[in-house]
Amino acid sequence: MIAIRGCSRRLLLAAGLGLATLVQAGEGVGEKPEGWVARAQFTRGIENREPVDEVVILGNDETEIYFFTELRRLAGHTVTHRWEYRGQVMAEVPFKVGGPRWRVYSRKTLRPGQTGTWTVVVVDESGWPLQASVFKYQDAARPVEGEGRVGLPPAPPVEEQQAPAETPREPSMSPNLPASRESSQESQGTQDTQNTQETQETQETQETQETQETQETQGAGEAPGD
Repeated sequence: MIAIRGCSRRLLLAAGLGLATLVQAGEGVGEKPEGWVARAQFTRGIENREPVDEVVILGNDETEIYFFTELRRLAGHTVTHRWEYRGQVMAEVPFKVGGPRWRVYSRKTLRPGQTGTWTVVVVDESGWPLQASVFKYQDAARPVEGEGRVGLPPAPPVEEQQAPAETPREPSMSPNLPASRESSQESQGTQDTQNTQETQETQETQETQETQETQETQGAGEAPGD
């Protein structure tokens, strides 16, 4: 995947470099200036006069793109971004360079139907080409070249393993079962007897306490008057 994407990018950059080497013939073409374009790239935006990313292929679900250039030793010259599409000049944006290192950018609004290869040629006031860059504008539904998932071979089917059948167990005869039931009955009988005795003792204790309380209450009453 990386190799495919790198190849596509190198082809586009090579096309841009090839355009940059063209020298226009005819009137108005002067000598090559001493300055040059240090950086040139397409981007989705500019922050603090710097590109936020680098775009080589753009889907047509996005309709705006920027072209950024950093110019060196071109102070006093006028540099133009010339946007071309299918051999036609679509826009020209001139800049007056004010220093030895000058950063400029232009913006282009695209129509979804304008798919294909776009070119921006950087020229000076005499028409001399200093730099050319290209990007591809394509249908957003189409996968970007070099960006996709690499198909992997399907995993081998997993064989289901059946658990061994359980051997039925024969019911065991416990000869001590009746004795256990008798022991349980005896234990219940013992508990019932203890509970009955405790209940009787509690009742007797309560009756004794009530009798004592009654006697103490009566003794604490006011004595009859003489």
